[in-house]
Amino acid sequence: MLTYIIQNKRGIKDSKRFLKICRKSITREIAQLVDEHNIKANLVFGAEYTKPTSGVIQKMNFKTKNTVILPTTDIRVYVITAMKKLFVEMEEFYAKGSGWTLHKIIHLELRINRYVPLRGSSYMELPKKISAKKTVVNIMNNDQKCFVWSILAALHPVDRQSKPERIHHYQPLKYDLDVHLDGITFLVSLDHVKLFEKRSGISINVYSYDEKLVVYPFYITREEKDTHVDLLYIRDQTNSHYCLIKDLSRLVRSQITKHTTKTWLCKCCLMHYGTEDLLNKHK
Repeated sequence: MLTYIIQNKRGIKDSKRFLKICRKSITREIAQLVDEHNIKANLVFGAEYTKPTSGVIQKMNFKTKNTVILPTTDIRVYVITAMKKLFVEMEEFYAKGSGWTLHKIIHLELRINRYVPLRGSSYMELPKKISAKKTVVNIMNNDQKCFVWSILAALHPVDRQSKPERIHHYQPLKYDLDVHLDGITFLVSLDHVKLFEKRSGISINVYSYDEKLVVYPFYITREEKDTHVDLLYIRDQTNSHYCLIKDLSRLVRSQITKHTTKTWLCKCCLMHYGTEDLLNKHK
């Protein structure tokens, strides 16, 4: 999408000091961009090195890997971590004993690419460990509208005896959401989840799980509304799928605590607390 460059106009010779000076502006730039898009970012540190014995000067670029940055990412932590990695690369370059020494710091680049995540598609089976918790409604759709069916399942709950995963419960209701879906393509990407939120007045959190079936926040709404829906995003190498989470606390309870007493859960980071007051302080 763009490259943001901070030139070393002050002629700073200390790489660690230069990176520290750049930290705030890099953090601010990422924060502005991630408000509009999910992005991938990396940093590039450009400098010139010289060999005192020969006087040869060579330009070097030290880079970090592209990292996905979402609205839920702690941008300050990302920037600090990325800059530490740059500094480690420089130190390793010196340690190779090639005789190069820093001659001049040129600039720091922030390279931004748009990140288009996987999209929700047709029906996929849940892992048995997740399914056994009886708190995820996995609509058995054969189209690409699992996002729509999951939202409708939240707005029009069906009791377990009536098998809420059956799509026929929600098909007569599908036109209820049409006014909010104009311009939203199926399969629904996370960018379009944000667009749906703005149009519908329904806030949405999306969670996923890793290879160990540990659930984590994948997309968190900026403001939880009176009508709120939690979705589970599952995927493999060829497909992805949205499901409805009926009870997030029940879904994640075993991974965050062994206690059986009531806890208050933060939906943003899945921290839990013994009282509602403690949770409110955390928020």
